[in-house]
Amino acid sequence: MVNAIIIDPSGQPDREALERNVADLVRRGVNLESGGYPPSAGERLRETGVARRALLLADALDNYDVVICARGGYGTSDLLERLDWRRLESLTPRLVVGFSDITALQAALYVRLGWRSLHAPMPGSSLWRAEGDDVSVVVGILHAWPGTCTGALPLACDESFEPVRGRLFGGCVSVLGALIGTPYFPASLRGHIVFLEDVNETAPRVLRSWNQWRQSGILDGVSAVVLGRFTHNDGVECRLLDELPAMIRERSECPVFTSTAFGHVSPNMPIMTGADGVIAAGRLTWSTEPLSSSPGTG
Repeated sequence: MVNAIIIDPSGQPDREALERNVADLVRRGVNLESGGYPPSAGERLRETGVARRALLLADALDNYDVVICARGGYGTSDLLERLDWRRLESLTPRLVVGFSDITALQAALYVRLGWRSLHAPMPGSSLWRAEGDDVSVVVGILHAWPGTCTGALPLACDESFEPVRGRLFGGCVSVLGALIGTPYFPASLRGHIVFLEDVNETAPRVLRSWNQWRQSGILDGVSAVVLGRFTHNDGVECRLLDELPAMIRERSECPVFTSTAFGHVSPNMPIMTGADGVIAAGRLTWSTEPLSSSPGTG
């Protein structure tokens, strides 16, 4: 059985929810420890806080097979240049679980090391529902890792559509967009199925970001795009978000699919960056082989 740790490298988690959900994971057979940010370390975004969060993350990656992030927020991108990437290259691949701001770490680990990671709900958030199908999938993956892992989610598309294949990469649009041009974002996403979601973003802001993605050339040769939920906007902006998939299709040269099964919502069905994905028969399925070596993107 793998050993796992929960840390909070980004924002402060809901402590009551975290304690409750950690206890539930332990009851479900997950070998789990906690390594939270100590209040004595001060403000998370000041230099002392950043240094302490970087130390917590480095220690977790050094000593645990699976690193579960308690919640998102802001702060993960502060840590990327503080990681000892040469040291990490010497380790067997770790699995980082989380989404939202954690997308920055997951993208960096994929680009620099070829490590897979799991875009999935986090136990220090109200979006983690212990009885949910998404959490059940996470628990199953924690028990299966580093062996074969699989997942699936429904898509809104014509089921007669020709199958599309590609390696999965994605997460939170705004977080990923902020990495473009850095050493932590792929130079090209050719041959990938890109999955994207976000919260508190308007349609115009998402489209501005999408233009950057297209015009930078990183989307050349992409197999497909899967749009998840874009949530927490009201009125006119909410109606515009309903039209966002159509507007992105008009600005894309690859197939664009949608799914209500992932995002800053519950359920948030797990998707593994670095896994082999197939879009067919109205759903996205993904799978991984047991780890021996992990391919990077360059």
